[in-house]
Amino acid sequence: MELRAKTWFKNPAYNNETIVHEVTHQMMDEFLPFLPLWIIEGTAEYTSMIPFHNGAFACNAHERGIREYVKNYQTLTRSSLLDTGSLTELLSLRAQEWHARGEGNRDQVRLYFKSCLLVYFFCHLDGDGHGTPFLQYLDQIREARDAWTAFYCNPEVHRNADGTVSYPASLSLPTQSRSEVTGINLTNILLANRGETEFKKQFLDSFRKIGIR
Repeated sequence: MELRAKTWFKNPAYNNETIVHEVTHQMMDEFLPFLPLWIIEGTAEYTSMIPFHNGAFACNAHERGIREYVKNYQTLTRSSLLDTGSLTELLSLRAQEWHARGEGNRDQVRLYFKSCLLVYFFCHLDGDGHGTPFLQYLDQIREARDAWTAFYCNPEVHRNADGTVSYPASLSLPTQSRSEVTGINLTNILLANRGETEFKKQFLDSFRKIGIR
């Protein structure tokens, strides 16, 4: 942005991808405690790669968006799509290990890239092509969210000033953990019992079919 007289204008270098990425996190706020970081960051990257013009997302142009996203990544890192490493390992990666890779370095950039590709794959390329297993996965996350919302709305549950929560011993906690463990434990809904070799082959083949080689 640049100031001209008393008005701010977008200059030719303006890019809205970061703000779209961060607003996506805000929109997913209630689900975030239950999700692994590959979904949290991959979904935000996915949203920011959808072509956006004159205040509107061109959602039907998502293939063009993912092609540009891959092209920009390959230009930036001089890496190929085949340089993806283990995909099933990423599905179970904990936040602590993710952050240990170091913000902004090559490994961190690769994590964001692979996460976006996974979200795109599960939304558009896997199974029936309509994201059915991904929606089933998110339905389970929603149930966990709803259970914890109901727990906190219980008048016997009290939020303390120090951030802790107190409740009577007779009251049980929801069965699903309010942490990324819930999302990681549900990933077999997405993998459908596929091992690394089978899953990675389907993953790469599906991108080749839409012209990403």
